[in-house]
Amino acid sequence: MRSSRLRVVELMATDIPGIVDEVPVLAIAAAVAEATMVISDAGELRAKKSDRIVHTCGILRAFGVTETEDGATLQPAASEATLSRVSDLGRSPDR
Repeated sequence: MRSSRLRVVELMATDIPGIVDEVPVLAIAAAVAEATMVISDAGELRAKKSDRIVHTCGILRAFGVTETEDGATLQPAASEATLSRVSDLGRSPDR
């Protein structure tokens, strides 16, 4: 096993059902990567126990995350950033 740099990743509707719980972790990895990650056709992430798109984007906004209607675009962070926190995942973070 060896490490490598994260490359451009695009997650689409066919990928989402099997990785619903992993999307926030993948978004964190993408936020500090050197490549852009696109999550699209993932509207079902809004209908789970909480809106995983709004929460993930809210936490990672400082890292260059842009929320879209059905997913997110995660651009490499231009500089260091600080994570915000959402103490109650039942509430939406400020947009």
